[in-house]
Amino acid sequence: MFFRKDIYSLNHNFFTPRAMITVTTKTPNDGNLFTYQQPFEFRIQDFAESGVLSDKELMFIEAIINGQHFKDEANLTSIKKIKELLPTPFSDRQVAYSISKLKEKEILKDMDFQFVSASKRRISMFSLNAYSARHIVEDINQTHLVKANISRGQKNRKQTQKKLKDLGFNESPNPESTQVVRHQTSYPFEQLLAFTKQNVKQLAGYVNIKDEEGKLHKCPAQVKSTSRIVNQDDLQNYYTMISLTYGYHQHYRDLYLRECKRPENETPITINEILRVRGMSRSKPNYEKIRTSINALRDSHYDFNALKEVNINNELHEMFATERYRILDATPVSCHSASIVDNELEDNATAYIVRWPQHFFDKLIFGKTPYVFPKASLAVDGTLFILYLFCRNSIKESHTQQKTYSLDLKTLHTRIARQVSYNQFTADLKRSCKHRKTKELCNVEIAKTGNKAELIRMNLFGYKIVIDFYEDMISIHLDKESWKAALELSSHTQDAPTIYNPMSELADSKFFEMSVAKPVVDEKVVNPEPVARIRSVDGINITRRKYVTIVRLSKMVSISMTHYNNDSDCLELAELVTVKNKSAVSHSKVLAYLKQVRKETPPLEQDNVIIQQQTIDALSDALYQITDNWVLGDVIAFFTRRKAERKLLADYQTDGNEDALDILAHDIVRAVSK
Repeated sequence: MFFRKDIYSLNHNFFTPRAMITVTTKTPNDGNLFTYQQPFEFRIQDFAESGVLSDKELMFIEAIINGQHFKDEANLTSIKKIKELLPTPFSDRQVAYSISKLKEKEILKDMDFQFVSASKRRISMFSLNAYSARHIVEDINQTHLVKANISRGQKNRKQTQKKLKDLGFNESPNPESTQVVRHQTSYPFEQLLAFTKQNVKQLAGYVNIKDEEGKLHKCPAQVKSTSRIVNQDDLQNYYTMISLTYGYHQHYRDLYLRECKRPENETPITINEILRVRGMSRSKPNYEKIRTSINALRDSHYDFNALKEVNINNELHEMFATERYRILDATPVSCHSASIVDNELEDNATAYIVRWPQHFFDKLIFGKTPYVFPKASLAVDGTLFILYLFCRNSIKESHTQQKTYSLDLKTLHTRIARQVSYNQFTADLKRSCKHRKTKELCNVEIAKTGNKAELIRMNLFGYKIVIDFYEDMISIHLDKESWKAALELSSHTQDAPTIYNPMSELADSKFFEMSVAKPVVDEKVVNPEPVARIRSVDGINITRRKYVTIVRLSKMVSISMTHYNNDSDCLELAELVTVKNKSAVSHSKVLAYLKQVRKETPPLEQDNVIIQQQTIDALSDALYQITDNWVLGDVIAFFTRRKAERKLLADYQTDGNEDALDILAHDIVRAVSK
């Protein structure tokens, strides 16, 4: 809460405790006490005009003020007497509650005291704070203002999440657990940055690109923007949005498998998530800064036509074949209507629907080993972030032994910040080191001559850097242990800054054509008898449920087999099992075993009525009339715990009521699609 001057007095830079009051006119039998410190100049009007106190709190303060007429010679009165002065009778609990609320708002405070002739027992003494009522009310109003701002921010975030849910998007995972990643393909637009916070709308320069044979080409390119072109701070937001896209689709990987659905190139990203990943406060200026940055990423158009004569990698062909290449497309989402300010439409977006170029998105989502970056690297100044990327690019051939890389500062300037002058570059470098925004894995020592920084030593997320401004030299040394600690690599023997991407298993389109299902929790409690996990002689792992048998192809992928799967399903599944397990077991033997599994999987049953194949075929036709997005394993699992629905299906098999079957099909679609 707020610091009060009367609690401590400052004397010779030491805090001294307040004096203890010795009570001679009261005894413990009088109960809790109230002391009127002089001068006592409080008025009930000062508190009433604030509008921040409840009616009961105002009544209690008024009784305290009126109680000064009943104080003794030691300026003391009892709480019992104050209770008698209340216009409305208060119970002891209401009195205690009013005192606690006024203490919480720092209008009342506890006093240290002692009795002369007896122990205090559990007796307390209170007093009105020595601040004037005006200052107290100002403090309370300030506290309420802060709480109101926090409450308003929480309300806006909830409204944004609801808006995204209404648009059909799932809830985003916790951004605190976001892993900072980037695909392995290097895109040359990262080399064409403004390196200034001014609104530059056009820039031309050279980018380095390797052809398919690995030869380096230096080619001209240009970028234009209707707002401003991308700078080094925007690049950090670009990496953040890549990581949030990756984390969002990773979070729903099992859902994609269960629904046989490929991830769509549309990702909801809120400004709040970007700020939390980057470690920035959720203030209004930071919100405006992120909006401006996303607009720059969206509005910047790159022209790489000069690279057409270079035999480039296929992954980059779409990028270079486009005259006005865009990094991303971001559709703003707001929970409030836009307003016009100074003849311009005010940007009040709180979230964006981000769409990447399709080849870019596929490489990010399905790439086997994306690059990983320290999360704290997104919190440092943009200049240090660019320097960190340069260190990774310069010492990347091998991490099996420690390496040192040296060059002069002018060469470094031409490589990472050639769009600005050398003097501005060195000034930005000094400022970034001095006022770095995080000390986590980023230690800096500055040696000065007078007011000038002559030598800077730093450990930049595992790269020990020495910058000598007197000699105009920079030396970069890889410290393997701190480098791994910054990246949070799980393996001590890992030398590449990469992580395994479980989504890479979904790159094979066969996974989306089969009944890929993860058994739901409800199925596990259906069969009261213990069900053992069995292993076939052919090495195929299966788990039996009541009406579904789970065939496990790997730790991450499982497929449902039911009594109603046809021969073509078994044939396709046998091919997938053979390819996935890379087994020497013949295809025909696997197919025979899967047919045996199908035969041993029991059919649906209700009141001794067995659901026939023809009934399931009719239900399938009804489902196809509604949607194609369903799989047989999920439909059969739907009936596991639903006795009433199984009875409806059995009744249809008996009387052939088409309307009842159609209603049942709609219920299944709603339940399975959740």
